[in-house]
Amino acid sequence: MNWTSPTEYEHGELVRFIRNIRRGDVAFAVVLFILFLVPIAIGIWMLTDHNMLGLVPLISFSILMLVPMGCLISDLDRKKLILDGDYSVCRCRVASRNAVRSGRTKVTYFISVRLDDGSIRKFKTRSDEYSKAKEGEKALVVLYKKTEDLKKELPPDVVILREI
Repeated sequence: MNWTSPTEYEHGELVRFIRNIRRGDVAFAVVLFILFLVPIAIGIWMLTDHNMLGLVPLISFSILMLVPMGCLISDLDRKKLILDGDYSVCRCRVASRNAVRSGRTKVTYFISVRLDDGSIRKFKTRSDEYSKAKEGEKALVVLYKKTEDLKKELPPDVVILREI
């Protein structure tokens, strides 16, 4: 694979990719917040003999609980590496895509890309990139550099480039 540094356009596409990931994380955090809010509200309300003063600590607890949950599910390592430029890219084209069902509800998405030398490599990807991938479209395989402050090694990402 021919790893190079990205152009300004490609870096902009990667920032868009991270922004889309963050948007999904915020929506997930809001859903979790609502799911946790209802049972806790009912419990505190019952404990305070139906007095509404119990809702004040409940709301503050729920808001405080939302902040660490949002940090846990967000992709802060990936965002930091992209914004700092600690990555390299390989330009390629989409060869095929497929989804594999593992279990009743879990689906794993894969995109196969054709490299410049003609070989085909298969990468696991996110569902939003999978849905945009069409055969022959330009794509980037993003390889993140290892730094000492990473919690875990990040797998390569496949990002579909938009036509300009």
